[in-house]
Amino acid sequence: MNRMSVVSPPSIVSFTEPLHLACGQVLSDWNLAYESWGTLDEDGTNAILVCHALTSDCHVTSAGMPGVASGWWEEMVGPGKTIDTNRFFVLCINALGGSHGSSGPATPQPGGTQSYGMRFPFVTVDDMVRAQKRLLDRMGIHRLQLVIGGCLGGMQALAWGLHYPTMVNAVVALSARLASSSSTLALWSAVRRAIRLDPQWRDGDYYDGPIPHQGLGLATVIGLLHWMDGQTLEARYGRRRRGDGPGTLDSDFEIEHMFDGVVARAGGKIDPNSMIYLTRAIDYFDLSEAIIGAISTGQQLPPHLIVNYHRDLRYPPEEGEKLAAALSAAGARASTLTMDCAIAHGGFLIEQAAITVPVRDFMRSLVQ
Repeated sequence: MNRMSVVSPPSIVSFTEPLHLACGQVLSDWNLAYESWGTLDEDGTNAILVCHALTSDCHVTSAGMPGVASGWWEEMVGPGKTIDTNRFFVLCINALGGSHGSSGPATPQPGGTQSYGMRFPFVTVDDMVRAQKRLLDRMGIHRLQLVIGGCLGGMQALAWGLHYPTMVNAVVALSARLASSSSTLALWSAVRRAIRLDPQWRDGDYYDGPIPHQGLGLATVIGLLHWMDGQTLEARYGRRRRGDGPGTLDSDFEIEHMFDGVVARAGGKIDPNSMIYLTRAIDYFDLSEAIIGAISTGQQLPPHLIVNYHRDLRYPPEEGEKLAAALSAAGARASTLTMDCAIAHGGFLIEQAAITVPVRDFMRSLVQ
């Protein structure tokens, strides 16, 4: 096969082979967008798959791409780094149902120019992984030395380890759990309602006009309140004000101004409709049946490292322990690591240096 080298972001691959989704619908024409770094060995066995988080995309690093904006995991991925692009062929794929090139609500419907909008089929994390497997097959990738990701990416990594255990050598899941809790379901429901209540949302058919950025911004603020606990907010902002008058109904406290900035910057990171689809996929994520299936069949699962963060309101450390216990019951060698970060849930993005050594040690003990 041809050797594959560094590509410019992002490459888009089109598929005409039907993709049967868990909801019962079929995508007959669909795309996946990806970026890659390093060189794939002739036998297609030195690949690492990085799965992005909810509001990230496939632009993991700018390594080998002069003049390109920094990626979201610069400290983890690159030449000589923990995920070494001199040694491994590193790949990240934009999630199905998301944006930035992979098929999702913003994609034109087959045979027309109108975007799917909310007519795009409902997708699950398992659907995302099956679609990724199609791309890897086409690229000639036969073995994944590691699948790693955080949040939604961690869920994809876990699904890879359970559904394709003979192809995956090791799994690292950061800020993930066995299944979404009721509090997480409530959070994402509030996020989706904020988007839908924006007058510019127009039932999802806004692609020919203004994007509902205010709704997306409010949704981001709601999420942020579940990423930073009260202790962190108090330490960073407290009751500090911008003004010195008796009071105003406009933004005055520093934390309000921070939220104003979050709302203003929300546009462009993710399509609002994709936020609806991807958070719904998180809602339905539940590894219980797959774990039971692995136990009943006796299939050998790859080793797992489960990383969680103190003060993470959505995925507390005890849930990481439950996940590891379930994987161990299915025969996997599963270890846990609890880290500390002020922005707990997003620690793997905010304080990357803290996880480079433990992930490197895990890889050295397992990656062939």
